[in-house]
Amino acid sequence: MGIVHLAGIGTSPGAVTAGLAYLKKEKPVEVAWEIVEELILFTSPEVRYGKVSAINYRWNQYGTTTFEYGRRRERENVLSVVKKFLKQEELLPQWGKMYVWTVDTNDFDSCFEAVAKVVIAKGDPQGTGKHLWANLTGGTNILNAAIMEAAILSGLISRLYYTFIHKGYEKDYEPCLQPPVKNRPDIFNFRWLPFVKVTFDEIYYGILEVLHQVGDWCPEEETLSRLKNLAATRGQELKLELHQFKTQYLNHMDGREIERKDFENRLSPFGEKMLNWLKDPLYRALIRREEIPFYELIDQCRQELKEKEWQL
Repeated sequence: MGIVHLAGIGTSPGAVTAGLAYLKKEKPVEVAWEIVEELILFTSPEVRYGKVSAINYRWNQYGTTTFEYGRRRERENVLSVVKKFLKQEELLPQWGKMYVWTVDTNDFDSCFEAVAKVVIAKGDPQGTGKHLWANLTGGTNILNAAIMEAAILSGLISRLYYTFIHKGYEKDYEPCLQPPVKNRPDIFNFRWLPFVKVTFDEIYYGILEVLHQVGDWCPEEETLSRLKNLAATRGQELKLELHQFKTQYLNHMDGREIERKDFENRLSPFGEKMLNWLKDPLYRALIRREEIPFYELIDQCRQELKEKEWQL
């Protein structure tokens, strides 16, 4: 059982390949399996179909700036560069696979949906899934935010990492496909990103549900009363005073999930959107809020990912 790596990618192949090469060569953590068994890339249609080419890169020998296979060719597809690198540098075992999932890299919902499906397909929230690691170096900030959120919500991505060339050295070293130096963190650096899984706040979700049921302005006292009744139907006792309810929840949701006037509140359009999102089976499976079977959804996610395999 090896490690499955998730990563966004734009026009710079080194954003993905340098981290994989570092992990393979340096082995910063001991694992009992292949350090790279599968690679799942998220990218834009323009990159996926070669409408934009890979930037000028150097296929260097590990730890040096010596060229091994020369510079890029004109109009070279960045995914083809990654594919060749994986094979020639033997970063994947013979049974290893690479997948490419096309998303709108500037739309958070598109990115999050794709990442969530991959995490569910490979992480398997109701079984024994693969070990998932994610690289936050390449792609857009929005895409990496989606990967980060999926990691925090699910707890199924066990490690996050990124690589970077320090400012001032980009011109000489950034185009390299492999780390251009060894033991020089002042030039090339690989870092783990610490994070913890969050606990889902049922009160937050309950407020959205209550205000949706009312469908109009609702006094704060009535909102809290309805919230306690909702908790009781689920076998829970909600011990929350009105002043705590206002300061810890309503004040923070004001202007975003709820609209307020005087001492009344109602759900905002964004709050409606959030409620629909929280009810989505994909989201519920990701955060594993309920002990209900998601086997059909997991199978669907696996099938969708299977269709995106990039032949090596």
